[in-house]
Amino acid sequence: MCIVCNSGIAAFLEATASRRDFLKYAGSASAFVATSADLNLARAQSLDGPADVIFRGGPILTMSGGMPRAEALAIRGERILAIGRMQEVETGRGSDTRIVNLDGRTLLPGLIDPHMHFISVLFDDWIDVGPITTPNNDAVQTKLHDAVHAAKAGDWIRAQQFDPSITRNAHAPTLAELDTLSPDNPFFMLESNGHVAYVNTKALQLAGVTRDTPDPPTARFLRGPNGELTGRIEESAAFSPFMRKMPLPSAAEMSTRTRQLFDRAASVGCTALHDCGIGLFGGTSDLALLKSVMQDKPPVRYRGMLISTAMDGWEKMDIKPGQGDDWFRVDGVKAFSMAQTRLILYGLPACQLSGSGHTRGAKLHPREANRSHPPGPSGRMAGGCPCQRRCCH
Repeated sequence: MCIVCNSGIAAFLEATASRRDFLKYAGSASAFVATSADLNLARAQSLDGPADVIFRGGPILTMSGGMPRAEALAIRGERILAIGRMQEVETGRGSDTRIVNLDGRTLLPGLIDPHMHFISVLFDDWIDVGPITTPNNDAVQTKLHDAVHAAKAGDWIRAQQFDPSITRNAHAPTLAELDTLSPDNPFFMLESNGHVAYVNTKALQLAGVTRDTPDPPTARFLRGPNGELTGRIEESAAFSPFMRKMPLPSAAEMSTRTRQLFDRAASVGCTALHDCGIGLFGGTSDLALLKSVMQDKPPVRYRGMLISTAMDGWEKMDIKPGQGDDWFRVDGVKAFSMAQTRLILYGLPACQLSGSGHTRGAKLHPREANRSHPPGPSGRMAGGCPCQRRCCH
């Protein structure tokens, strides 16, 4: 499963985004609609005339069964003008055409990341202690000790992607261990599932959480047999007191990080990215941020799906799939189908869930907020969509 699509991480991001003081992105998402036609017109270019650039001198992979390899490639503007044998492509050469000699290097189509989330940049300054980068407990402890040593007194130590189930020799840390590790700095470490985190005494004090603090609905501050806090907290409602005390990136910093993400993607061969959840972090503000970044013409094209839980906002601004231009386009709506949808499908009213005792675990969206309904045999909504919204058709 995608890390950000994980219900726990999604709830964590929602809790973080509740601090609206930093969601002041430049511009308006609704302007995305007004400028789409102008952008399309501005980028429409004629293929008549000589090539701007011709690539030659190395194998060119086309990914086409009819012609898997070519000798030369000509480009005019943002379009391929010609591809094939050298003498054929050379006919498009003009006096100002730039010739790029590949010197034996291979030219191939750009890579497309079909499932990513720009909001992952929120964790850019968190310590990555996931099993890919830190495969054993010694590596985890080294990273955390180094971060504590480098931090100023009072700075937050934040780590992400911890997974004690598959990191070799790792275990869920105790409060005493975390206090020894970070005696003077508040500490917060999020498990890769997004449902569990670990905090030290400094963090508990800053958040105002004590042994007498009641557990929030659908969450808890874990306690030992004596009633004392253990440092383990579960679910986003329990994270909120800590998130309110943490530093968060400004709108300008989020924009900078997003552009840096796009530049990194281009540096490893990606020419297009597909975001599977615009609105997951800041609702309609996400689109405004992306629009401002894309206006600076980063080296990647961008496609994205609107999150269904922000559908009221999208409809109010008349934003729908298909809008945008070749550089940045909205191409769909992402609707969650989680436990509550299945409960409705099998006949258990969602209102009974709150009294069932099963209130911890995956984040549940009300059906109307989700705008998602059980599909019929043909893939369309069984019995028709009761909300009659376009996201279901």
